[in-house]
Amino acid sequence: MGHLVQTAAIGSFLFALPFFAGAQISFPQLEPPASITAVPSSPAPGEKVILQAVTPIFNKDTTFFEWTINGQFRSDLSGRGKYSAEITAGGIGSAISVSVRATALDKQVATMSATIRVSDLSLVWHADTHVPAWFTGKALAVPGSTVYVTALPEIASGGKMIDPKNLVYQWSLGDEKKFASGIGKQSIGIQTSKIPNGSHWVRVSIEDLGKTVKKEGSLFIINRNPLVSVYRYSPVGGTEYRSAHTLIHAAKGELIDLVAEPFFFPGGRKNIAYAWKVGGTSIEPAAQNPQFLTLKTEGIQAVSLSVSATASSLKNAFLLPVIKSLTIFIQ
Repeated sequence: MGHLVQTAAIGSFLFALPFFAGAQISFPQLEPPASITAVPSSPAPGEKVILQAVTPIFNKDTTFFEWTINGQFRSDLSGRGKYSAEITAGGIGSAISVSVRATALDKQVATMSATIRVSDLSLVWHADTHVPAWFTGKALAVPGSTVYVTALPEIASGGKMIDPKNLVYQWSLGDEKKFASGIGKQSIGIQTSKIPNGSHWVRVSIEDLGKTVKKEGSLFIINRNPLVSVYRYSPVGGTEYRSAHTLIHAAKGELIDLVAEPFFFPGGRKNIAYAWKVGGTSIEPAAQNPQFLTLKTEGIQAVSLSVSATASSLKNAFLLPVIKSLTIFIQ
């Protein structure tokens, strides 16, 4: 019986061979590879966006491209060899829907689509350098100072703005591509080089947690030199800061109050030393208010008098003292 079963099985197999040998197996027709690139990939509001349909196996100059933007066919962008297009981004949080149908000369067809989300990013920074309380400008970086850089992204998903604390930040400094990173890491602090006029290239790449939007920004921070200016000072009105004086006219017997105002020194006022010279002679400043000087013109025989103020950093030995000079005419 076992022999009969084996023979029947072999016979069935031999009977089936002609059927399988003559069968034709068909495979689904795969579309040629194609994709859309956008520069920039996450445009800012109102920014020009360059789109390009990438069809590696098609001749892009002879292929017919049909562009559809936000559901509308664009005949002005379509045509033979029109593989690129320029559009303008809308407002923050809006999306640009792009689809392209590419038809080659041999009638092969490739289709591609992409969604481009509009976002914005600003980078702001300030240094830990001293400026007068009335100064409305930025505290600039100097050699050896600390600079704080903050990213201010405006990125939307699903019609809602994403809290910057829920975004992923990747910071780079110069050639150091992974200087700092993390969720919600909007700010970093960097130590500037001790080289005068040295520059620092800061970059950041920001993505949402789903990696649907990516925004990049960069800035250059250049070291400046500290400054000191000399102003007239009034016990009632304070520093006359509207103009730094290089020339002062004074009446005989007039008391002249001067103040040296430092700019961009690391740390606060306590980290700055002052020295005064009047007519080339060093004057010891008051211990409590070394940045102030009071001149009594009574008894001075000269028609003009040179005055200079020197400010030096007590915190950074690499910074050279800075000097401001002025001339007082006594009438």
